[in-house]
Amino acid sequence: MILHRHLPWIYSQNLQTANDCWVLPPEEARHITRVRRFQSEEAAVAFDGKGYMRIGRLHLEKQQTLLRFTEPLQQAPTLPITFQLILCLPNHVATFEEILRKMCELGIQTLLPIYAQHTEKLHWTRKVWEQRSPRWRRILIEACKQAKNPLLPKIFPPCKIQQLSPIAVGFCIHGSLTASTLSQPFLPSPKEKIYSAIVGCEGGFSEEEEAFLDKISQKICLPTSVLRIETAAVSLLTLLKAKTFRPSCRW
Repeated sequence: MILHRHLPWIYSQNLQTANDCWVLPPEEARHITRVRRFQSEEAAVAFDGKGYMRIGRLHLEKQQTLLRFTEPLQQAPTLPITFQLILCLPNHVATFEEILRKMCELGIQTLLPIYAQHTEKLHWTRKVWEQRSPRWRRILIEACKQAKNPLLPKIFPPCKIQQLSPIAVGFCIHGSLTASTLSQPFLPSPKEKIYSAIVGCEGGFSEEEEAFLDKISQKICLPTSVLRIETAAVSLLTLLKAKTFRPSCRW
């Protein structure tokens, strides 16, 4: 399946029940024909965000664009572990949306947003969350198509940082300016099923939050200046995946 990453990817919510011919939604058809400028008979990959994919050929007609499947349904190998980002909600929604895109590129399966002491809670009311959730789903779909990631990340509802539990975070690291050394060596147990990175909000964690995180997570100090939240997320997730990489994790 790696050989098909050069093909355009198209999202289909009901791929498993699709027939041998699928009519592309108008928005997808416009993107393929007017933005990507693909022609009839060119190959493309349809994916459903659940790990299933199917290859076909585009047929551009006057009123609609079709994808005629040429290969049977395929499933990406099931990952033995889950990589999770635990993110203190940032002050700006645009920053949150940028992190969503980076998550897809890095292959992170779940996002658990949390409230910290320095979180601007007025920006993250339940009403705002509900109104923007459809947009965030579209961002994740577009990022998956661009990154050729067959698994659509899942976003959990926000919770308070004190509600995190060792079971929910699994093996966990978090960025901390109080760590005495550059990323103290760590080697997660192969029995762990969840690997998490906790990224703090603008202003950092309070002393009480630092003390709480030390009980459920290993603190890491990167050899850099103070990082923006989106840079910290990429750095910690990359470090976590590099330390826990297994050949079977790549599809």
